[in-house]
Order: sequence, then structure tokens, then C-alpha cells
Amino acid sequence: GIQLDKTDCAAFSGYDPASDTFRALLASMEGDANIAANYKIFVLKYPTYAGVANAGTYLRNELNNRLLQQQLTASTRLVLVAHSMGGLVARHFMRNQQQFSVDRLVTLSTPHQG
Repeated sequence: GIQLDKTDCAAFSGYDPASDTFRALLASMEGDANIAANYKIFVLKYPTYAGVANAGTYLRNELNNRLLQQQLTASTRLVLVAHSMGGLVARHFMRNQQQFSVDRLVTLSTPHQG
């Protein structure tokens, strides 16, 4: 069921979802007692070969699927944690959707300036 007392935290990788950097980040988040107490972490995967815009649309669709499956609610506040290309995908997602409320975007090693 849904844990309404926790903020949903979607984590997603850059071009290589198996990268050591992303896996270490995820392990660190999952192993932190404060994060575990306050956030429900889930990993979203997207087709990295499809380009940023298509990946952003895919991300929106994945979140909509979670909404339909009642894993999220319409009032869900999201924190997005993105590594590398994932930060570009997150920014595209945030600019092109109105359904989800994104409280915070955290990016790591994202090439914001190209």
C-alpha cells in the first residue's frame, strides 16, 4: 500500500543504469536511516537510447502507471534524484508535465551546459 507519511523519491540513472556511481548513490540513499525514515525510494528506468525528450515522456508515463496502480496518489510530492543524463531527463519531464508536484530535483554529474 501507499505510505502517505513519506515523500516519494524517484531515483534514476544516467546513460548507463549499471554504473558504479549510480549504484553507490542508490546504496547510500537506501542505507541512510534518516532517508529511509522520511522517503519511499523507487528506481525508474527509461530507454537511454531514445534521447532526452522521449525519455522524459517515458518517465511521465511510468509515473502515470504508478498512479493508476495506486502506488502514487494525485497529491504525491516527488523528490527526483538523477545522475548524469538522468538530470536532463528530469528537467525535460518537469517542464512538460503538470500532473505531478516535484518538490525538489537533485542532480549529480549532470551536463547541464552540454
